[in-house]
Amino acid sequence: RRRLHAETLRCIETLEPFDLQLRNRSSEGEDRWVHFAASVTRLPNGDTVFDGVGLDVTDQKRSELALQESEKRYYTLFDSNPLPVIVFHANSLQVLDVNAAAEAQYGYTREEFSQLTMCDIVALEDAQGRCGAEFAAEIHAQSAPTGVRHGRRDGTVFDVTVRSHAVRLGSLGVRVAIMQDVTEI
Repeated sequence: RRRLHAETLRCIETLEPFDLQLRNRSSEGEDRWVHFAASVTRLPNGDTVFDGVGLDVTDQKRSELALQESEKRYYTLFDSNPLPVIVFHANSLQVLDVNAAAEAQYGYTREEFSQLTMCDIVALEDAQGRCGAEFAAEIHAQSAPTGVRHGRRDGTVFDVTVRSHAVRLGSLGVRVAIMQDVTEI
């Protein structure tokens, strides 16, 4: 109610449109979401008039909240995976996201990873002349786990088994790769 009162006073003072979404508890104790939108006009006599609507957006809001909770659960599963996971663009090989295990294993922060491609992660001697379209095609052809050597931020090289698969995120083609350090196996 304080937000409604504050928004009403702001609109009376500025004559800017009123646009507010509020949660209200019904007499049955159920939370309902209402979206209020109105234009504000000052009449010649100085009175202020609101012309607008209030719409029950409870179903939409519940869907938004359920989606947010689902995304939070997914990201918790993704980020808590004990094996490094790298999500990268299928064609450019640009790293799009990594989990905490990838940060720990490779020594890069998420922000630093976002500046890299998969070519930057493969050990230099293994990547020589293989990056680009040919390397992307090679990655796409992989259906079974493959062994390769990757480089950490500090320059150390380690052997990994990589398992990746193609995923569509909306219109974006990506690959999700899970790495397992097999250096000491």
